[in-house]
Amino acid sequence: MIDNPLSTRVIDVTELTELVSAHNDRMQHIDARTASGQKPSQQHTLYVQDESGNHAVGTYKQLHFGADSYEAIWGALHRYILDVRVAGPAPARVFGEVVEQLLSDIQPIPSSDHDVALLLTWPSRDIMCAAPLLRLGFAPVTSLVMRTALAGRRDDQATRHRVRPAGLDDVDWLTDRAERLHQFEVQLGALPDRANLRTHLLAELTLVLGSETDFVLVAESASRPVGFIHGQLPHNAWIESQTSVGPSGYLSRLYVDPEARGQSVGRSLIAAAHDVLNKNAIRAAMLHHTVHNPLAGPLWAEAGYRPMLTTWRRTPQ
Repeated sequence: MIDNPLSTRVIDVTELTELVSAHNDRMQHIDARTASGQKPSQQHTLYVQDESGNHAVGTYKQLHFGADSYEAIWGALHRYILDVRVAGPAPARVFGEVVEQLLSDIQPIPSSDHDVALLLTWPSRDIMCAAPLLRLGFAPVTSLVMRTALAGRRDDQATRHRVRPAGLDDVDWLTDRAERLHQFEVQLGALPDRANLRTHLLAELTLVLGSETDFVLVAESASRPVGFIHGQLPHNAWIESQTSVGPSGYLSRLYVDPEARGQSVGRSLIAAAHDVLNKNAIRAAMLHHTVHNPLAGPLWAEAGYRPMLTTWRRTPQ
């Protein structure tokens, strides 16, 4: 006989609203920087409860992209985005059950289609999801980290290099470095290898250099570029909806040439990006890095960034 059995049933609108409210209260207690979750669509919604007052509701959406599209360079062509809300004193079990039921609902994925990923993003500080997700074949892939108090004291090493705004004359150099950065993430298994990568990056960076909401800064050593950082000012992008702290900027890329590493180039670029954000009255900065990137994690932690959201990925075999 199983203690505290699980049950599933249809959930009505009032119950769903109350569960989402309890979920948001719980998440705010764990990490007040995370944004409140919205009520998931009731279409294909799965609901699980147990006798101890733990509840979970889950749903998913599908995204499909063409192999030649810009979106394809950032992930699988077919993505299933799982959305879960939980409430109760110990919701790990119902969390795992609702995710397992979602996987069962999504399956079977055609065996001929291997360009597929199932994704779930969860607050990094809520570790109760870790064991169920690992058991179900998910792995933590990317971490959304945040720093507030951007006007903190700067060390002397962060001003050793000349940092200037990038111009259109830099676009080929920037594209080359952005491609190197992307290929490093391919080696880590975080991003796919697409044949048209450079074409998309060149088009993107050409637009970025003429944008009012993006900025690109280049660090120089001996009058030659050795690194760059790409940032974004608030402009109602999806990333800004992930946090309750605002206005928030986003740092898209940071790259330093291998021969220039260990010379505080990255710290100079980060400090200069923080200056830009400060001048625009930005309260916080966010960025993504791969969880198992041995270079990014230590650098951003040293710069004062702390994990906020972790994206977990499952790749069907």
